[in-house]
Amino acid sequence: MTTRTEHFEFREQLAHAAAVIDAGLDSKAKLLSHLARALSFPDYFGENWDALVDCLSDLEWIDAPEVVVAHRALPALPPRELRVYLECLADSLARRERAPGPRLRVQFRAEDQAAVEAALLGGT
Repeated sequence: MTTRTEHFEFREQLAHAAAVIDAGLDSKAKLLSHLARALSFPDYFGENWDALVDCLSDLEWIDAPEVVVAHRALPALPPRELRVYLECLADSLARRERAPGPRLRVQFRAEDQAAVEAALLGGT
């Protein structure tokens, strides 16, 4: 007999993941502020792209096995800003790959893959 919970994940320790990104985040300031609140960035977070990479690359203040930044939609940023944001995420993932502490995961909807790839190539 299958139960209604067959697709749920049950873990010893839950992910800290609380950063859900959507199209309503339509400026760099809103996006960075949202991420800082959602992931409890330290007070020294400078609300700029370099500081975002620093915080996502560190995560020492988080006592959880993983941190997930889940995108329900791409933030509605101008093309250049979107590219920089995606590059920051990619850089942070690369830095966290072998780092101790929480695993960083960044998720997008499958339907946004082409848009993410185009943005990283400098397209719109």
